[in-house]
Amino acid sequence: MQDMTNATVDSSRERHRPPSLVPGAGPRSSSHSPAMASLPPGAMAPASTSHSPPHSARPQSNRESPLTPVRAEYPRNGTTTPPATPSQHLLSEQVPHIQYASYPSTDARKISYTSTKDGSSSPNGVLGSKDAKDKIFWTPTPLKPWFWIPLILAMVGIAVGLEVALSECKKRNGWTVSQSNQTSTGFRYALTLPPVIVSMVFVALWAWTDIEIKKMQPYVELVQGDAPPKKSLLLDYTRINNFFVWISAMRNAHWLVALASLMVLMSLSFQPLSASLLNLRDVWYTDPGPTMQTNATLGLNEDANFEDLTYFLTSSSYASANVLFNVGNPPFVWGQYAVTPFTLPTELGNNGTVHANTTAVKSEPNCQVVTVRMDQPVSGGPWFNTASLSGCSVAWNVTRVSPTLFGSEVLSCEDSDDLRDLPEQFRPVVFWFFTYVPEAMSSASFCFPRIQLVDVSVSVNLVNGKVTALTERGPISSSSNFTQFAGNITSGLPKDAGYNGLGFDLPIPENSSEPNPFVLERRRSIGLQMPGAVLQLASQREGGEVEAFLQNDFAEPASRVYQMYLNLVASKVYFLKNQEDIYQEVSMFRKRLFLSDAAVHLLTVALLILALFGTLIHLLHRHDRRQLRFLHQPGTIASAVSIAGHTNTSALIAKAGHTEEEEMRAVLQDRKFRIDPRTMRIVMEGEDGYEYAASPAPGRRRSIWRTNGDGKGGLKRRTWLGEGGVFGDKGETPSGLPRSPLPERTPREGAGRV
Repeated sequence: MQDMTNATVDSSRERHRPPSLVPGAGPRSSSHSPAMASLPPGAMAPASTSHSPPHSARPQSNRESPLTPVRAEYPRNGTTTPPATPSQHLLSEQVPHIQYASYPSTDARKISYTSTKDGSSSPNGVLGSKDAKDKIFWTPTPLKPWFWIPLILAMVGIAVGLEVALSECKKRNGWTVSQSNQTSTGFRYALTLPPVIVSMVFVALWAWTDIEIKKMQPYVELVQGDAPPKKSLLLDYTRINNFFVWISAMRNAHWLVALASLMVLMSLSFQPLSASLLNLRDVWYTDPGPTMQTNATLGLNEDANFEDLTYFLTSSSYASANVLFNVGNPPFVWGQYAVTPFTLPTELGNNGTVHANTTAVKSEPNCQVVTVRMDQPVSGGPWFNTASLSGCSVAWNVTRVSPTLFGSEVLSCEDSDDLRDLPEQFRPVVFWFFTYVPEAMSSASFCFPRIQLVDVSVSVNLVNGKVTALTERGPISSSSNFTQFAGNITSGLPKDAGYNGLGFDLPIPENSSEPNPFVLERRRSIGLQMPGAVLQLASQREGGEVEAFLQNDFAEPASRVYQMYLNLVASKVYFLKNQEDIYQEVSMFRKRLFLSDAAVHLLTVALLILALFGTLIHLLHRHDRRQLRFLHQPGTIASAVSIAGHTNTSALIAKAGHTEEEEMRAVLQDRKFRIDPRTMRIVMEGEDGYEYAASPAPGRRRSIWRTNGDGKGGLKRRTWLGEGGVFGDKGETPSGLPRSPLPERTPREGAGRV
């Protein structure tokens, strides 16, 4: 089979050729032949040929020699020799003339394809001198699998990691931030800059991907075949603003470009969302505190202040002042409890709470209203009052020296088996009241004080030591902490017996028959302060003290005042100075690092959307560009010349000259273009090689959303040529690449002029 056919294969042109131009008719001068006059202007004169016998030194081949191609002899006068006719200059408009076409042989038009390293196919013997299998075709870096697959996986990984971190953040109630960083300006920048930098890396990488997709779109359109100028040669998405380019892409049905541009716009949300991911919040947080020491533990404290009644007088004064000034509980006293005192880690802050498990003394006043019997034997004389309850009784008399009188006594419990033998300082007490206004009335409240040693869980203010919450956990046991000296509190007494604070076993100094007079005055002062505070509290209620007398209701104010007094006494009398380790937890307002719920969820959704549609874009775009086999990077001037130079397309564009864009569009209007897969050059409809360029079969997808000719989904690719291809039943090579759509020398249907 011959490699090239002679330019005179057209039989019709042979018949009409002048005899003088037929090869073998004899040598003639090309400049003086009469036949030259009969040629139309611009027609190429056939060259003179002669036959020379083979050289004797060369062996004769039995194989028939191919025809020698006709060579045109052009003038050598220094003028530019065009590629077509002597009168046509480079890139100038060709003068109409008779053109003798040259057709490649059938063998020359058969193109074999070889798989490349990336799985696509390439024609052998084209695009260079080496085998196509040795060539590595150019692909933009963002569109290479080693680039975009890790990028997609990184976005998915970060999205999942954000949700996991948010869940962990909620479990831990944030993350600890050192005290020095809480007010540091640099730390606040550190909270926002790293997430923003990471997010902008993803934005930049996807923007790079988007710009390469836009740059490749004209070539993708050309390789798909029959591309109009506005979608190929005149298309440049890179010069359109990103906020509007997707509109132009949708108008051109370039859905991948539109989708990629929309993903770029969505990725712009990464920066504000990343900047708001981390924030510092003031939260009430509990941390294991340092191990501190107790100031005292349970044990009877009968020191000098106990003996001279300093503890008792001070406690009664505080209870009385609390009624008038509402000073509240002192440190480590709350409700019915006097708590084991301990040191506080005040260095941690000034607004926190310390939690600890410790011991306490629970005091109960148990005050009750009793009926008072009043007797006045002599009109205008003193009143004699008596009252009794539970085997205990009291008697007192009053003389009108004041409108209202009050006092306190230790009850005599001779008729009570349980209380008869108790020392005076442990027996019940009475608070009595008498008034002459509006008439003579008397009231009394009996109180039966008790104590109990208990285990408690307390919450104490970090600054002032005041108890803010307390939970009783039960009576103390042998396994309770801080109880090694607790046995002497009730030694020899009923386990719930406690000091009443009104009766005392006063010591008598040596060389004296009576207790210290100063101590006696303190006892007397205590006996007056306590009922005076009860009367003061009753007068503060609605109806005042008169209503309290009418209702005989002094038990409630007596319980409140006496409860405070007993707690204060217990905090000093029932605790011995002793230091032991105590475990604490500290709750306070701390600045902790949190993840924003809204920012995490929105950023996660945005990352997953970009990852999902990014994968779809890459896969579909890889399929669309599989016939593009660039040996160099397009986009440069040299690349443009390589792809379109010395072609009818370039001549057509050059025809417009240095004109406005409208004139260039007018020149290219109504024309179609392809890329020849053998040479990666742009060919125009009607140009030699157009019928061999890649072309879609009927119904072939031009976009991911268009349906095939059979009405099925646009994602399905049909064969390039359908049935009847000349190189196979399906018109495909074994590797799936297109073969020539036409049989030998048969014009492609609808291809236009040839």
